[in-house]
Amino acid sequence: MNLVVISGSSGSGKTEALKYFEDSGYFCIDNIPISLIPPFLMLIKKNGIQKAAMGADARVQELFKKEISLLSDLKVEYPEIKLIYLDASDEILYKRYNETRRKHPFPAKNLFESIQGEKHILREIVELSDIYLDTSKINVHQLKDKLAEIIEKKDDKNQFMVHLASFGFKYGDFSGAHLLFDVRFLPNPFFIDELKHKTGLSEDVYSYVINNNETECFLRELDRMLDYLIPQYIKERRHYLHIAIGCTGGKHRSVSVVRYIEKKLIEKNINYDISHREIDS
Repeated sequence: MNLVVISGSSGSGKTEALKYFEDSGYFCIDNIPISLIPPFLMLIKKNGIQKAAMGADARVQELFKKEISLLSDLKVEYPEIKLIYLDASDEILYKRYNETRRKHPFPAKNLFESIQGEKHILREIVELSDIYLDTSKINVHQLKDKLAEIIEKKDDKNQFMVHLASFGFKYGDFSGAHLLFDVRFLPNPFFIDELKHKTGLSEDVYSYVINNNETECFLRELDRMLDYLIPQYIKERRHYLHIAIGCTGGKHRSVSVVRYIEKKLIEKNINYDISHREIDS
């Protein structure tokens, strides 16, 4: 299994780190007592879960103090565990808490004492950690980049997925797409008797839609846009891009254009899946 335990100072980016792992397909749980990690690992192993990330912090002080020694035993039992410790300077943590106006989880007379008291309790975990990340001078995106360098073993392109969907405006708008294209301006096979009752999954309908001047002009621009955008999404560690193509009935032009994009994604070795709303429904 791929197992990660994330700990560190409050305000250092532990929540964002867990979000990254969740987006990367890890089963995530936050603020888990160390004593509950072994039964949790047994549970996920029993259910065939291969990737898990756990957040462990010191917000329950007395319990945390008693359980720190268990973490060392846990690493012996599960050598595949990576313990990642996130930290930042006292001044940066103070600034972050002041900006968010959140209450620090470690009780003390003032914010600085909370920050320093928590770090004092966490010092043993620093020694046990496999990876120490100082987030004082990096933003959320840079943190995700660093985590990706540490954890991801596959090429980014192989982690990326494009969801393609066709739909008909006649049956309602399409929600949830990052990119939505209206192709109702393209020649419509619905008005050709021999094509009317077929769909864009038929080669003759596909050929009619794709092989004409209007479509060719549109697809040239679409190719340029996707050639630019997809690498940008990958660069930003986005894990998927949802593209919706709409025409009037959602069975001819939109389906054909989705098929065209599919062929381009295959050429570029980019993962994808397809749904045709008006055909599949």
